[in-house]
Amino acid sequence: MKKKLIVSLVVVTILLCIFGCTKKTEEISIEKNEEKKVEVTMYLWDKNMTKALTPWLEDLFPQYNINFVIGYNNMDYYKDMAEKSGELPDIITCRRFSVNDAKPLSDMLMDFSTSDIASTFYPSYIEYNRENDGAIRWLPMCAVVDGFLANLDLFEEYGVEIPTDYSSFVKAIQKFEENGIRGFATDYIFDYTCLEILQGTSIPTLTSLEGAIWRKEYESGNIELTKEKEESLWQNVFSSCMKFIDDTKAREEDNLNIFQYFLKEFKEGRIAIIRATAHDAHNINKTDGMNTAMLPYYGETENDNWILTYPMFQVAVSNKVKEDPEKEKAVMDILSAMFSKEGQMRAACDTSFLSYNKTVDITPIDEMRYILPEIENNHLYMRLASTEMFSISKEVVQKMVRGEIDDIEAYKLFSSLLSNKDSSSSLEVVMVQDESYPISFGENGNQAASAVLNTIRSSIGCDIAISYASLVSTPIYKGEYTLEEINWIQTYNNPVYGGVYTGEEINDIMSWLINTNIDGANPIRHKNSMPVTSGMEYEIKDNGDGTYTLLSLKLDGVPLQSDKEYSLAFFGLDLYLTSEEYCNSPMPQWLLEKREKGVLEETNKGYLLKGIEANGRILPPTSYIKINMAN
Repeated sequence: MKKKLIVSLVVVTILLCIFGCTKKTEEISIEKNEEKKVEVTMYLWDKNMTKALTPWLEDLFPQYNINFVIGYNNMDYYKDMAEKSGELPDIITCRRFSVNDAKPLSDMLMDFSTSDIASTFYPSYIEYNRENDGAIRWLPMCAVVDGFLANLDLFEEYGVEIPTDYSSFVKAIQKFEENGIRGFATDYIFDYTCLEILQGTSIPTLTSLEGAIWRKEYESGNIELTKEKEESLWQNVFSSCMKFIDDTKAREEDNLNIFQYFLKEFKEGRIAIIRATAHDAHNINKTDGMNTAMLPYYGETENDNWILTYPMFQVAVSNKVKEDPEKEKAVMDILSAMFSKEGQMRAACDTSFLSYNKTVDITPIDEMRYILPEIENNHLYMRLASTEMFSISKEVVQKMVRGEIDDIEAYKLFSSLLSNKDSSSSLEVVMVQDESYPISFGENGNQAASAVLNTIRSSIGCDIAISYASLVSTPIYKGEYTLEEINWIQTYNNPVYGGVYTGEEINDIMSWLINTNIDGANPIRHKNSMPVTSGMEYEIKDNGDGTYTLLSLKLDGVPLQSDKEYSLAFFGLDLYLTSEEYCNSPMPQWLLEKREKGVLEETNKGYLLKGIEANGRILPPTSYIKINMAN
């Protein structure tokens, strides 16, 4: 592929051709007579997927037009999308996932249970995603390894042996404490840490027959059936967790400090063991020259030790894909590539991981040497990560850490919270949108993005507004919107910078966002990542090789005057443009210095909400771009 496919992915989010739109705009192709490619829309759970996976897929499948959209790592986001449009993207990825959370989407998703791809997984892991009717609609992508990270230099200095079971783990903790070093500490401030400690300290219980049955019933939504098996199971879980909290001498302030605090203490030799991932271990050894390694969640014997894992993300496919044989083939080609060894390595950005697929052989990194027995014995537990399990784990475990409740009271609180879901979850409607606008890129730009930016500019009151990369994550739908749904419209929440700029300075900003740099770095990965403007139209030339050249800027049809001053507001996620891992197109120094003096009071999401409050809706889009094709 050309260099532009290596260095220039900003984020393929705004200007994408997806679904559920009442009016489809005409697409622009680089070659007028080019045969139309199969269109596949893939929603990404996080921007990191754009580092290595998405460029590789485009390179691998030039015959397909894969439109990547950065969405939200949240099942409610997709449920809302399905309710508003009646459709889902062709391929969905999501990290915070459980079968329970995803159940309302089941009828809209493809069943993989008899597919060749499903047969490549170890049965024990794919079973976690099997529904009551036998269907498997979600596939787990490569395992993040979570456990205990040990400072081996401290173990050697104080003559502490590497633990082999829970008893020797506690003895190691005690020996460090006797020498004035904290044996173990972790960041209970986060819901995921509370969830992982609660489940990680009881994996043998949760993987027992009783535990497997309870989880199956819970994931199926059979709350009454889970009650029959819950008490003995979860009392044992909370008993183990309470013992761990006591044995590791957790402190109340551990509910307040973030991971970076404990990591600093760990690196400086004041904590011997922290909860972390294999990726953390590898990075620390590489960047800090420390001798660290992963340890498992310990059981009563060596045979009871486990590694807690969670998928990098889960993947599902819309049922509607089957209506088009060409699209179905394209989607299955893409999935097969993603779940190959190289695909998983790229999805994980070459960081440390294991695979749930028996056909993929991943050599564990050296930092995993003390958990090799668990890997070889397939003692990889996949956490139960429903939305409510995160929130309940945090509430209960933090109370245990503070010493407010014991294990019996913890179970009772857990059971009560699990049973009494808030049925009055209907949120207040803050907007009724009277028109819908597609997110697809047409000959005059992206209607959804233009509508959003026009609304933002109306609340700022400036002459010109510019948004670069990933402004919107969904089309604009007709109908009611809650505050949460309005927040989902825009991909990120970024500072907005304002000030007075000359026409020449605005031209320099747009040149930075569009033209290829002197060193060859291209800020535009696709048409999808072109800047969106409001109050100003711009004209560019498609050079035919994946690069573009800015031709002109106009305000109300009149060219911008180089010496005239205009009020400007602009924003975007700098990382995509400036980072070497993405576009490697640093912001001009003069702009970096000037814009910091003009930070406005609200973020882009705040200004959108203000604009909606003032106008009662999202304003209509405008034509903001003209593309001239190369001869």
